[in-house]
Amino acid sequence: MQKNILIVDDDLRLRELLKDYLTEKKLDVYVCDDFDSAREIIQYFIFDLIILDRMMPTGDGIKLVSTIKQINTTPVIMLTAMGEDINKIEGLKIGADDYVSKPFEPEELYLRIMNLLNLYKNSNNEITNISFGDYIFNIPKLELKKNQEIIYLTEGENNLLLKTRVIGHSLKLDKFNFIERDSFKGKILSIGRLIEEKGYIYIFSAIKQIIAHYPDVTLDVYGEGPLEKDLSDYIKNNNLHNNIFLRGFLEHKKLLNSFCDYDLFISHPIEMDHIAEAFHMGNMEAMASGLPVITTDCGGVPFVVKDNAIVCRQMSIEDIVKSIEKLLTDKILFNKMSVKSRKYIEDNFSHEIIVKKWREVFDEK
Repeated sequence: MQKNILIVDDDLRLRELLKDYLTEKKLDVYVCDDFDSAREIIQYFIFDLIILDRMMPTGDGIKLVSTIKQINTTPVIMLTAMGEDINKIEGLKIGADDYVSKPFEPEELYLRIMNLLNLYKNSNNEITNISFGDYIFNIPKLELKKNQEIIYLTEGENNLLLKTRVIGHSLKLDKFNFIERDSFKGKILSIGRLIEEKGYIYIFSAIKQIIAHYPDVTLDVYGEGPLEKDLSDYIKNNNLHNNIFLRGFLEHKKLLNSFCDYDLFISHPIEMDHIAEAFHMGNMEAMASGLPVITTDCGGVPFVVKDNAIVCRQMSIEDIVKSIEKLLTDKILFNKMSVKSRKYIEDNFSHEIIVKKWREVFDEK
C-alpha cells in the first residue's frame, strides 16, 4: 500500500517539485502551504510521515512538531536553512526525527524518508491496544483500563486477552458499485436505526448550521425506530424540511445501489451505559462504494476505520460542521478519501481477506 506523506512549506516551487518527485517514487503526497492548514489536517488524518519547513510566515515548525507528537508517533523531517544548528537541536529535543538542510537534492530527502518509514514500519503495524466498550487493553503493558481506571489481572486473564484477535466482517466487493468521487456536491447519506445511540440529533444540528452557508446541502436518512416522531418534529420546528429527509426502511440491496446517488456518508454513534458501537457496517459499506466517511470515536469505530475516515468526537456538533465544511472546500482531500477508503476495504475486509484470517485462526495449534 502506498505511504501517505504530508508536505508543509510556503515555497510553491519546492512543494510542486517534491510532490512530483515523490509521486514518481510511488508515494501518495498531500501538500499545504501554512501551519494553520497543517494543524487542521493532522487533527483528522494520520500520515505515515510529515515533511515540515522549520520557519514560515504563519508560524514556527517546532510548535507544530509538538502538536503532531501529542497526537501520534508520525515521523517528522524538518527542512531548515544552512547553519541553523541551534534550531536543529531544539527541533530534535521536541520530537523531530530528522533534519534536511536547504538546498538539498530530492534523492537525499527520499532516502531519509524511506529510512524513517522502514524504521517505523514494524511499530506502526503492531496492534498495541484492544478496545471493547469502556475497556482498553494495552498489549505491551499488559494493562486493562475501564474509563481510565486500571483493572488488575491475573497471569491467566492476561494470557486470555493476548489471544484476542480482531478479524472484522467481510464485504463481497462485487456487490458494491465503486465510484471515485472528485468533488462534494452536497448530497449526504446516513443509515441506521432511529435510536439515541445513533446520534442523529447531533447530525441534524450540524446540518442546520451548514445550510446557513451551503443551502443546497441535503441529508437522506434510511432507517426506522422509536425516535422517528421526535426527529420529524425537530426537522419541522427548525424548518429543515428542504434539507433533511427521513426515507424510512429500504431493502439492503436497493440501499447499496443507492450509494451511487450520494457524495458523502455520515454516522455519529455515541456510547451509552449499555452499548458502544464495535464495527459499524454502514461506514465500511460506504467506504467500499467510494463514499468519504465522517464518523465518531465511539467504541471500536476509530480502530476499524483508522485514518481512512474523519473521526469526530462524540456529541460534538462543532466537529461535524468543521468536517463537512472541510470536504466541501477541499476537492483534493475529498478525492483522496474516496480512493483511499475503497483501497483500505479491498486490503482488509474483502471476503477473501476475512476468509484467510479465519483459516489462520483455525490452523493455529
